[in-house]
Amino acid sequence: MFRASNFRSISDTVELSLVASDKHPGVIESSVVKSGLLPVVGIYGGNASGKSSVISAFDALRRAVVFSHRSWDPDEGVPRNPHRFGPWPRRPTEFEIEFVISDVRFQYSVTLSDLRVMAESLVAYPSGRPQVWFRREADEYQFPGKGLSGQKRQIELITRSNSLFLSAGAQAAHPQLQGVAEWFSNVTAAQPERRPIGFQPGREAALARRLRSESERETILSFLRFADLGITDLRSIQEQTQTADGQLIFRDRLIFTHNDTPELDFNSRDESGGTLTWLDLVGSLTRVLRNGRLMVVDELDRSLHPLLLEELIRLFQDPERNPNGAQIVFTAHDTSLMDPRSDWPLRRDQVWLTEKDGMGATQLNPLLDYSIRQGQNLERWYRQGRFGAVPVLDDRELFDATSDALRLFTLPDESK
Repeated sequence: MFRASNFRSISDTVELSLVASDKHPGVIESSVVKSGLLPVVGIYGGNASGKSSVISAFDALRRAVVFSHRSWDPDEGVPRNPHRFGPWPRRPTEFEIEFVISDVRFQYSVTLSDLRVMAESLVAYPSGRPQVWFRREADEYQFPGKGLSGQKRQIELITRSNSLFLSAGAQAAHPQLQGVAEWFSNVTAAQPERRPIGFQPGREAALARRLRSESERETILSFLRFADLGITDLRSIQEQTQTADGQLIFRDRLIFTHNDTPELDFNSRDESGGTLTWLDLVGSLTRVLRNGRLMVVDELDRSLHPLLLEELIRLFQDPERNPNGAQIVFTAHDTSLMDPRSDWPLRRDQVWLTEKDGMGATQLNPLLDYSIRQGQNLERWYRQGRFGAVPVLDDRELFDATSDALRLFTLPDESK
C-alpha cells in the first residue's frame, strides 16, 4: 500500500494497493497477506490526468530515504513539489507506505514542509502486532519499546532538520535501519528515454557497466534477440576525450552489431527509440526478476510494440517465469493488456484509474469500485468510457480546428 498527498497534481490523499482481492492465478503467496500480493498493477487514465504524478510520488519517497541525509543541502530546506493550486503550496506533503521484508510487514510515514521534516515514523509488525521503532515530531524523537536497538541517540544527533532519520541511520550503517532503507534503494523507478537520439550519458554508462559482467551481458542479449531487433551483439567500450583545459575524460559507450551489417558498429544514437526503450527496460528487468524486487515504470508502452509489452507483463504474471515474486507498477495507455483473450490479462484488482476533479486535482480509484463480473471485457468497457478516466473528445472542436487550419494555410488563388 502506498499513500501520497499534496504532490504535483495530487492534492488530497490518493492510495494505491498491491494486495490481491482474492487468490487467483499469478498471485504472489505471502505469509503476511492472506489473499496474496499482485505481481502487476497498471494505472490508466487520460493525458494529464495524473498517472505520472503517482509514479513520481513513489519515486520522491524512495529518493528521500536513499539520498536526503547525504545529498540534500543543509541550507536549502526540503526539495518537494506540492500541489500548486489553492492552499496546497502552504500545506505539508505526506507519504505513507507498507511493505514486507523477510515476512515482516513495515509501515513508514513522512510529513514534509518546504523547510524541514515535520514528522516521521517506522512501525514493524514482527508477530502481527505493532512495534514502533521510532516516532519523530520535528526534532523530538521517541523510541518506545525494544524494537529498535543500537545507537539510536547518536543517529538522532546527526539527523538534520531536513533529512530523514531513516536515511541518516542507513548512512551510519545501523543494521536494522540500513536493512529497511535497502528495500527502498532496491526499488527500480524507471521512465523510458524521452531523448529523440541516444541515451542520457548516465544511463548509457550504467548499462555499459552491467555489460562487463558476462552473465548480465548474455541475459540482456537474450532479451534483445527475443525482441527481434536484428541485434546480434552488444558490448561496451571506453572512449577517451580531452576537455578544453586539457583534462582527460573516459566515457562508457554502447556498441551495437546488427545481423544484416555484421562488419559495421553502431552506437546508441543510431538506434531507434523502440530499441532504446526495450534495452533500457531489460537492463533493469534482469535484476528485478532475479531478486524479486519492485519496479515502477511511467509510460511503459512508450515506443514498445504491443506484443513486446504483453510479453513483458507476462514475465511478471507467470509464476514459472517470476518464481521470486517480483512486482511491477506501471502507467500506460495501451488497453490491450486488459483484453481477456490475452494469455495473462489484467484482472479487476490490477487496474487503477486516474481522473482530474473539478479543481484540477488527481483522483486515483481502483477498478474494483465498479460492479463488474470477472471475465468481462475490461478493455472494451474502458474504451467505451464506462469507468471514466478517458479523454472526452468533441468531434465538433476537431472539425472547427481543422477548418481553421485549412483556412490559415490555404494560399490565395492569384489567377483571379
